[in-house]
Amino acid sequence: AAAAALDAEGASAALTKSIGKPVARALEKLTAGVSDVTLVAAGGCAQLAVKLLRAADGEHGIKAGALSRLLLLQPRLPAACVNRHLSGAAAAPGGAATTLANTLATSRLDTPRLDAVFESEEALSRRLPVLRGACPSGRAAVAPKE
Repeated sequence: AAAAALDAEGASAALTKSIGKPVARALEKLTAGVSDVTLVAAGGCAQLAVKLLRAADGEHGIKAGALSRLLLLQPRLPAACVNRHLSGAAAAPGGAATTLANTLATSRLDTPRLDAVFESEEALSRRLPVLRGACPSGRAAVAPKE
């Protein structure tokens, strides 16, 4: 149930009332007056973190300069989320074409460093290039097998 709700949030253009807006408001309160913040997102929550970074200026989202680092742990980024928020053909809530990269470039002062730990080499090779298009700096690794 939680995975389906996160997938629905990740696939939608605007922040939803059920997950996106409440999380965005909570993050706004937590980061008010704070700088050099690291946001950690694991699994399906990674798509919510990506969505909060690309939120239009009129929406709640990560405030400019508040986030210095995004750490994704074994991110689960379904194709619908990637297509909506990370691809060049993604449509913004207002209808204009946008991507996380150009949204960050135009509405955020600093592009955060993106560090990611993937579950496999396949996941790293499939998702890292599109994430790097949005946040070019940072490190990536594959989690060790237990």
